[in-house]
Amino acid sequence: MKKLRLLILLTVALTIASFACVCTPAPPTAVEVFVPTSIPPTPSDTTESPPTTAPTEASDEKPPTTAPTPPPPPTKTPLPTEPPPPPTEPPAEELAILSFSVTIEDIPTGKRLTFTWQTTGATGVTIWSGTKHRFSDAWEGPPNGSLVKELTFTYYRNPSMTLVAQDGAGHTVSESVTVEWACKYDYFFSADIARCPAGEASTSWAAEQPFEHGRMIWLEDVGSGALTRVIFVLYEDGQFAMGEDTWTEDQPESDPSIVPPAGLLQPVRGFGKLWRENASMRDKLGWATVEEQGFDTVFQAQIAESIGATAFLRTLDGKIIRVSGWDVGTGTWEYETP
Repeated sequence: MKKLRLLILLTVALTIASFACVCTPAPPTAVEVFVPTSIPPTPSDTTESPPTTAPTEASDEKPPTTAPTPPPPPTKTPLPTEPPPPPTEPPAEELAILSFSVTIEDIPTGKRLTFTWQTTGATGVTIWSGTKHRFSDAWEGPPNGSLVKELTFTYYRNPSMTLVAQDGAGHTVSESVTVEWACKYDYFFSADIARCPAGEASTSWAAEQPFEHGRMIWLEDVGSGALTRVIFVLYEDGQFAMGEDTWTEDQPESDPSIVPPAGLLQPVRGFGKLWRENASMRDKLGWATVEEQGFDTVFQAQIAESIGATAFLRTLDGKIIRVSGWDVGTGTWEYETP
């Protein structure tokens, strides 16, 4: 009976398993059947065991015989390249003066100057004349060319002529040439002075008197009659002043009420009158140290481009002094030659 019952249970279990396999496409849950080890199986009781895995559905597709070919890697799209730069203009020529020359010749009215020049990289040139430093003459010209000019005088001995070349950007280069052109007049003393004299030197009767802090020099004639009876007051600090000699023969030579210290003198006549009537001058000069002394002097003015002109004067001891500002009556003085 027990064997029969076990056989019935096993048959039921197998039937249920077969039914689940046919009705459900999903793999069935495996059912374990426990068979008692005490009952040995008999040949007549053996049946085929159910499959332990679910059957797979049939497919019309055949499995690939070779590995699929991978798709080609994506190709990089080249970035658009920048357009080539537009063609550039050739570099401008370097600004330079290739040559500059000046020829000079005498003419009845002065000098004729011929300028010749050649440049590179320039848009034009300007020629500056060194005959004057203030209000200088200037002439414009093309980058290459020549120019002829007639000049009547020069303020400076052997003046320089300067060519200035300019390009479109405003850059400039220059070159100077010195021309041989002597001053119209010579100085009365040996000197290396660029500025020319205004005229011939003039001689004059003069008198000089030293003071404690300077000196006075009287000139009968200045500049060939331009000025007469002039007194130069030269202070020891390098300043000078000019005064007019207004003393006349009918006036007293001195003031007896003014008594100088021992060893010193009160100036007389023209020196004395100017000294007494100008307290500041008297205080700055002090007393005269010796009597005035007459001598022949030389005076020569220098050509001037503005006020504050310079002149040269020979002193009693033969030295040359330079007075600057003599045309306005005040200024400075110094020794031109020892």
